[in-house]
Amino acid sequence: MFCWRIAKKKYAASAFNGEGSRRKGGRWTPKGFPAVYTAQTEALAALEQFVQLGDEGQNIQFVCFKIEIPKEVRIKTIDISSLPGNWRESPASPALKIYGAEWLSQAKTAVLKVPSILISSEYNYILNPLHTDFRKIVIGASEDFCYAPRMWKKEI
Repeated sequence: MFCWRIAKKKYAASAFNGEGSRRKGGRWTPKGFPAVYTAQTEALAALEQFVQLGDEGQNIQFVCFKIEIPKEVRIKTIDISSLPGNWRESPASPALKIYGAEWLSQAKTAVLKVPSILISSEYNYILNPLHTDFRKIVIGASEDFCYAPRMWKKEI
């Protein structure tokens, strides 16, 4: 199985250490826990990164990674029906961070499959860089990635 990650080029060398999530937290993980957010498709990875950007994103250089998760690496899947009714809202429900913290603390799997709030039929994959199976995940070489200038188009 493959997943994708878009990262700022200046952080390419450290894009899989989970430090960004450890410092800032994420929708599914609280501060203090290293985690690496990836997406089911390159397009979703691009969209997930894009929604974090302001106009300054036009001047940032990005890279894209294709990641292979081998079959022997177990994946825990979140059942949407088990989530609180407000799980898609922003800011995220604290329940999601609690779920992620428990998953990371228990360290039963290296990957957590979570539903995307942006594309309802797709998923994000959170990687635990501290899990022993993380070393089995194959991270492809970074490739330059850029958003089309019209992504910042002001007029409709």
